[in-house]
Amino acid sequence: MRNQALHWLSSHPWAMLRKMAQNLLEFWYLVEGVLRSRITGAAMVLELLLAFAGGRLAWRAGRRRMILLVVMVILYFDAVYAPIKSVFHYSLVVVPFLCVLQAFVLAWFYARVAHSDLRSQS
Repeated sequence: MRNQALHWLSSHPWAMLRKMAQNLLEFWYLVEGVLRSRITGAAMVLELLLAFAGGRLAWRAGRRRMILLVVMVILYFDAVYAPIKSVFHYSLVVVPFLCVLQAFVLAWFYARVAHSDLRSQS
């Protein structure tokens, strides 16, 4: 089967790229029903935006090695799972790393709220 897959890949490179793109997208919002798909898609876009914002905050805070490690792990699993099929097991590995990035947004927000509370008490 491996030989058949490699033969198909070499014979149909554009189809393989389309399959990989579809598999990556299906991970983020593959659910049954149009309404559920839209709700889950919106939630995942929000999750990715929060992760991006957290990564930016962490980068500015000098946590570059940690950010690079997190992004490398996410990209690694994208590269491994995209040719095969996006499945729930992928999210079990990647979502915790997205949460690491999102934690920087929460920490930034908490620092802002705590700092404003100290000002209001003075």
